[in-house]
Amino acid sequence: MVLSVTRYKPPKINQIIHRKRLTNLFEMRKGKRLILLHGKPGGGKSTLVADYLKTYGKQALWFNLDIDDSDPFLFLKRLLVGIINQKEEYKKYLNEVESTRPGESPDHLFDILISCVELEKDRHYSIVLDNFEIAEGSQRIQEPINYLIEAIPDNVDLFILSRTYPHLAIHKFRSDKKLLEINDNNLAFTTLEVNELFNRVYAISLSPELADNIREVCGGWAIALGLLSEALQNKSEEDRNQFIDKLLQTESFPAIDKYFAEEIFGKLELEERELFARLAVFNQITPDLIKKISGYEEFDILHVLEQRNLFLEIQDQEKKVYSFHRLFSKFLSTQFRNLPDIEKISIHKLAAEFYLERGEVGKAFDHLILGKDYPGAENIFLRDADELMKQGQYNTLRRMVETFPADIRKMRPLLLYYHAITTNLIHPVTTRKILFSLISYFRETEDWNREAKIYSVFLTNFLFYQENRETVTNIINTASVFLAKAERYLDPENKEVLKALIPLGKWWIMPDSDEAIEMVLTSEETSLRFNNEEGLLFSRIVLSRMYLDRGEFQDSKNILITAERRLNKSGATQQYEALLRFYLGDTFFYIGDLSYAIQQVRKGLETPYQGFAFRPYLELNHALYTLYAENTDEAELIIESISGREIGGNLMLRYYCIYLLQMLLAYRKGNRRRAHYYCKRLMQPENELLLMTDYPYSYLALGEVNLFIEEYDAASTILKTMLEQAPVGMYPYPNATAFGILGLVYSRRGEKKEARKYFQQMIEILKSKTYRNLDICDPDLLRDIARQSKSPVFSEFLRLKEGLKEVQSTTEPLLEFHTFGEFRVFVNGKEIPGPVITRQKKVIDLLKILIVHRDKGILKERVCDTFWREYSPKSSRDNLNTIICRLRKLLGREKEYIATDADSIRLKEGTYTIDIDKYTEYIRYGEIAEKKGDVNAALNFYRKASYLYSDDFMAKDLYYDDIHDERERLKNGYKHFMFKIAKMGLDTGNFLYTIEGAKKLISKDPICESAHRLLMIASAISGNRSEIPRIFNTLNEKLLCDYDIQADPKTVDLKNRLLSGDTPEPSMWQDEILI
Repeated sequence: MVLSVTRYKPPKINQIIHRKRLTNLFEMRKGKRLILLHGKPGGGKSTLVADYLKTYGKQALWFNLDIDDSDPFLFLKRLLVGIINQKEEYKKYLNEVESTRPGESPDHLFDILISCVELEKDRHYSIVLDNFEIAEGSQRIQEPINYLIEAIPDNVDLFILSRTYPHLAIHKFRSDKKLLEINDNNLAFTTLEVNELFNRVYAISLSPELADNIREVCGGWAIALGLLSEALQNKSEEDRNQFIDKLLQTESFPAIDKYFAEEIFGKLELEERELFARLAVFNQITPDLIKKISGYEEFDILHVLEQRNLFLEIQDQEKKVYSFHRLFSKFLSTQFRNLPDIEKISIHKLAAEFYLERGEVGKAFDHLILGKDYPGAENIFLRDADELMKQGQYNTLRRMVETFPADIRKMRPLLLYYHAITTNLIHPVTTRKILFSLISYFRETEDWNREAKIYSVFLTNFLFYQENRETVTNIINTASVFLAKAERYLDPENKEVLKALIPLGKWWIMPDSDEAIEMVLTSEETSLRFNNEEGLLFSRIVLSRMYLDRGEFQDSKNILITAERRLNKSGATQQYEALLRFYLGDTFFYIGDLSYAIQQVRKGLETPYQGFAFRPYLELNHALYTLYAENTDEAELIIESISGREIGGNLMLRYYCIYLLQMLLAYRKGNRRRAHYYCKRLMQPENELLLMTDYPYSYLALGEVNLFIEEYDAASTILKTMLEQAPVGMYPYPNATAFGILGLVYSRRGEKKEARKYFQQMIEILKSKTYRNLDICDPDLLRDIARQSKSPVFSEFLRLKEGLKEVQSTTEPLLEFHTFGEFRVFVNGKEIPGPVITRQKKVIDLLKILIVHRDKGILKERVCDTFWREYSPKSSRDNLNTIICRLRKLLGREKEYIATDADSIRLKEGTYTIDIDKYTEYIRYGEIAEKKGDVNAALNFYRKASYLYSDDFMAKDLYYDDIHDERERLKNGYKHFMFKIAKMGLDTGNFLYTIEGAKKLISKDPICESAHRLLMIASAISGNRSEIPRIFNTLNEKLLCDYDIQADPKTVDLKNRLLSGDTPEPSMWQDEILI
C-alpha cells in the first residue's frame, strides 16, 4: 500500500508561541487517556498538539484523515501502516496488513494494532487523529473508533482533533474522568497570549488595551491573529497603527476575508452559500428564522451547521439562538451586499413578516425600512409614537423617524410632525417653522390633540431658549384662544398639560408675580398625575430658575440635584440635560463654587446632538465662569473661539457675545480704554433691551467696570438705580453685591461713613441669607470688599479661600515640564541640569511615566511591572519606594509634588505646568472654531499649537510602551492638524500657511502624497512653479526606494496640469484627505 507521506506528518510549528496554559493541561491530566479537541477551523488545535508532542519529546503517530477513511477497513489499514513504518520491530506485521483485503473482518487488524502498541507498554505512546470531521460523518467509522477507544492500553494516549463534536462512545471515559476535552473557549487566545504572539514572534509591540481590543474583535481565534500579524509585519509603525484602527472599526481585513472566501465559503454547497448570504443581516439566528428565510419548510440546516462548527456561536442554548463569529459576520455582509437588490428587498420583507408574527415590532420596523416598505414602516411607527413621546423617549423616536429618507419625511405630514417635535430643542428655528406650517394641516383634519401638542412644544421651546417676553406673550395668547375653542375635543392629558404650561408662560412674562411658584407647582402636579416625564423635569427646572432669581440658591441646588437623579434614572428627555447643566452651573456660580460651575457647563457641552442650538448658552457661561475664576487666558481663548458666530435675533446671546464678555475681558486684562468703550456702548439707550435680558446682573457688571475705570459717579448712579428698581425682598443677592460695590465707590472717594453704611447693609443680607459669595468678577475686588468691611463672614467665602491658595501657589516652587523634543524640567523657574537628569535615569523614567498618566495617576503595581518585571513583589515595591524618595529629593522638598496612596502614585494637581496641556488646549479651541465655521480663528489656534510641537513627545525615549503610545497619539494628532492648516491655507488664500503645514507634515510622513499635492498647488499659487518638479521627484524617489512603487496617477496628473500652466482652483484640493 503506497500512501502519501503527508498523511503522517504533523503541521509545521514555526512562528508560534508555546501556550503553557494549555500544554500544562496535557501534562497534568492524571490518567485521562482520551484527549478531545474540537473547535472551528483555524483554531490552533493541530498546532497546539504538535507543539506539545515536540516540546515534551513524546513518541507519537500523527494521522491526517481524508474522505476515504470513512471506510473502517481502509482507516485501520492505513493507521497500521503508519504505526508499523515507525519502528523496525513492527515491520514483521507489514505483510499481514498488506495481504488483508476489503470485505474481511477488521478484527484481525485490531489485533495487530494492539500487538504493536503493547510493544510500547513500558513507555507512553500517542496516536493523533487529525481532521477527524472529514470521516466522522460516516456511521461506519464510529464502530472501529469506539473499539479503539475501549481497547487501547493505559500507556497509549489518543488525541482526536475535529472541527465538529464527534459522535463517539466517549461518555464512559467522561464518567470515569478519563477524558480531557478542549473546545473553542479553551483554544481562544487570551490577551496575554495575543501580546506574546505579536511581540515575541512578530516583533510587534502592543499596549495591553490594544491587545485586548484585537483579541475581542478576533474572538481569540488563532488563524485570524496569525493572518493579522503577518499583514502587519512589514508595515511601518504608522501604517500598522492605521491598519489596526481600521480593523477595530470595520471588524475586517483583507487576509481574513480571503481565508473565508477560499477555505470556508468557497467549499460550501451552493444551497449553503446562498443561505449564509441571506442570514448576514441578522444578529440572532434561530431555526424558525432560517425556515422563514430559506423557503424550505423542513430545512434543518442549522443543526448541520452547528455540527460542522461553521462559525456559529451559541447565544442561548435553551432557546437555540445563535450568531455568527464577528469576523465571519462582516465577511457575510459583503456577500449580502452583492446580492441583487430585488433579492435583498425580498429578504427584508420576509424578515419583517417573521418579526411581526412574533411581536418583535422594533426589528420588523428596521427590516421594513431596509426593504423600502415605507408605508408599512410608517404604520408601525405611528402605532407607538405617541406612547414613546408620552414616556419622554425622544431619542428613540428621533432615531426611528430619521431612518425614513428625508424626501419621504417631507411628503408625510405625520413623519414631519414627529421629527420636528423630537428635534425642536436641538434645532429650534427650523422646527418652529415646520410646526407653524403644520397647524393649518391639523386644523383642517381636526386633529386637535396634535395641534395642542404643538402649542405645548412652543411654550417649552421658547422658555427653554429664554426668548423675549413679547414672543412668549404671542404664543400664550394664541394657545389660550386654541384651548378655549378645542378644549372639549382634547384628550385629558393634552388638555391638562397645555392648561398647566400657559400659566408657566405667564410666569415668564410676570416673574415677580406672587402666583408664580403656584403656577409651577400646578404644572408639576399635572405632570405627576399623567406620568409625563418631560413636563415634570421641565417644571422642576423652571422652579429652580425661580429660586435662582429670588436668591434662594440652596433650594435651587436641591431641586436640580433631584432632577438630575431622575434624569439619570429614567434615561428619557436627555435633551433637557443641557438646560439642567446650565442652571446647575449658574447655581454653583452664585454659591461661589466656580470649579463645580465650570464642571457643569462642560458636562452640558458634551451633548451628542450635532448642531445643538443651546450650545452657545453653555459656551458663554463657560467663558463667564472662567473669567470669574481668575483664568483670564483660558477665558480669552473661549471667547475668541465663539466670537463672530451667527447669533440671530436672540437678545441674551447678543448681550453676552458682543458686549458683556468683551467688556469683562478687557476689565480683567486691565485694558481701561477697551473696557470704557464697551461700558459706554451698553449704557446707550438703544441697548436698554439688551441690559434687561440679564437684569439686574447687567447693572452689577456695569457698576463694577465703572469702578475700575474710575467713573465713580456713573457707578454710583447705575447701582442706586438698580437698588430702586430691584427691591431687596425680591433680589437680595444682587442688592448685597450692589451695596458691596457702592461701599468701595464711597471708600475710594474718601467718604468713609457712607462706605460703612453700604458695607453694613451688605453684611446684613449676607448673614440673613447665609450667602457666601458676591457677584463680583474680579477676585481682588472681592478681597478689597472683605478687607474694608472687616466682616468675619468673608472667612467662609469659597472664592476667597481658593484665591488665597492660588496666591500662595505662585510664590512657592512650581514644576514646569518641556516634553516636546528633549525632556527638560524646571523647578521654580530654574532648570535641572541635563547631566543630573542623565545620571538618575530610573528616577526620570518614573517622572516621565507620571507625566503620561498625569490625569488619573498610575497603579504602583503597573510601575513595578514596567521597571522590575523579573523581581519579586517585595523587591519591586522596595525599589519603587526608593525611586519615589529620590524623585522627591530631586524636585525639592519645599513643596509636595508627588501624591501617593496604598495603590497608586501621581503628580499632585496644581503643582505643575506642561507644554502638552497648552498644546492640547490650542487644538481644542481650533476644533471649536472650525466647527463654528470660523476658519481664520481655527488656523490661528492650530498654528499656535504647531509652534509648541518642536519635536515628537519625549523623542529619545524608545523603551516604554506608555511613552511610546502617548508619542504616537500626539504625533498622529499633529499630522492631522498640519494637514488641516495646509488645506485651510488654500481655502482662505493664505498659501504660505499651506506651505508651512505641508512641509511640517512631510517631515513626519515623507510619503504622504496628499501633503505633496497641496505643497505643489501652494507653490504654483505663490508663483514658484519651478519647485513643483523637485517636490514631485523627492516624493517619487522616496516611494521607489522604500516600497518599489511610483507616485499615484492623481499626483502625476496634478504635476502635469500645474506645469502646463493650469490655474489652481478649489476642485484640485477640496477632496484631499489624509490617509
